[in-house]
Amino acid sequence: MSEIRVTSVVGENGGDRVGLTTGLTVGPLTGTTGIGATISHQGHAQFAGVCTATSFAGNVTTDKIIPTGGVPSGGGGGIIQVVSSTKTDISSGTVTNTSDWTGHGLSVTITPKFSTSKILITGFISIGFDTSENIWYRLFKGGSELTGSIGNQVGSNRKRATAGTYFKGDNWAISSIPINYLDTAGSTSALTYTPAFNQFSSSNKTLYVNSTASQTDSASYPTLVSTMTAMEVSA
Repeated sequence: MSEIRVTSVVGENGGDRVGLTTGLTVGPLTGTTGIGATISHQGHAQFAGVCTATSFAGNVTTDKIIPTGGVPSGGGGGIIQVVSSTKTDISSGTVTNTSDWTGHGLSVTITPKFSTSKILITGFISIGFDTSENIWYRLFKGGSELTGSIGNQVGSNRKRATAGTYFKGDNWAISSIPINYLDTAGSTSALTYTPAFNQFSSSNKTLYVNSTASQTDSASYPTLVSTMTAMEVSA
């Protein structure tokens, strides 16, 4: 087979592009396992098929390189993954002023791909309470309080919490409390987020999730849902 070897191919005026009507196939030389090529262009490089590479060199934010598995650190707010958990059944438990109740069954677990990622927690929890009392939760991460998610310390006795509401003692009352916080992953291990409930009274109280305090079978006593969503966002 004959061959033609050239050091360059240019248009007639030295600057025009050269078009090949049947395409251009470049293969490795005999005895080699790969090829190397440098492509410079003023516009966009387009491929009719799939371009496969083991890595990309470029700015993820400005060059819009989006690899399989999501946008990595430096991607400027790209969503890497989303995990959601919805609780539809009813649960209840004893809430005190000295311990945090997390046994209600609502939580979300996410395993970050990058430790530098942000974790956006959103959702709401629907509760019923049959006493006139403030009720609140603190957002927990891995069984410990997320200190950045609670209010400032004011005085020596006021409780610090993430969100809460007040009930007037009506056993038909129900309220949905929002969950919204932006955390930093800090690791690539599984992270579990859950609201931990507390209340002021020295006597134990019963908190109902997804239900009014009364279980009366009537249209006035609805059952609701509670949900939490965790989104890993590139830093």
